[in-house]
Amino acid sequence: MGAVAMQHLRRHLSAGGLVLHEGAILLVRNRRGHWGLPKGHWEPGELLAETAAREVREETGIEVEIGDLAFITEFRNAEAREHLVQFFFGARPIGGILSPAPGEISGVKWVPTSEVERYIRWRPWLEPLRHWLDGGTVRYHFYPDPSRNRIR
Repeated sequence: MGAVAMQHLRRHLSAGGLVLHEGAILLVRNRRGHWGLPKGHWEPGELLAETAAREVREETGIEVEIGDLAFITEFRNAEAREHLVQFFFGARPIGGILSPAPGEISGVKWVPTSEVERYIRWRPWLEPLRHWLDGGTVRYHFYPDPSRNRIR
């Protein structure tokens, strides 16, 4: 994608939580039926860690304590004409009741970390998540080719 085309992409900064509990990770299913990580748009005045905690609570009903930065992923979504930078933090549940956000999230589920590949089919999340779950250090992941983001 050329520099001129890049200027016409909407830019989004977001943050989310990698909520782990008893060997499982908290996943959300969007309106289109795709499973992913709870996350959302940064709001002016928020710290990214605050964004992550707020979005986990809004999307899943679960209150979390945010930990260290796990990974940063940057990619282009050509279909939606977006350029996204997402920060994901480790998190642990501290309260709340599992309940999907009406109209936004169609499902919320604890998934064993060993089965995450069955649910997440989006390379900009799956590869860094697997690296982090395997004990990897914080990394920045860049996916320049939007045609290779979806795992078939």
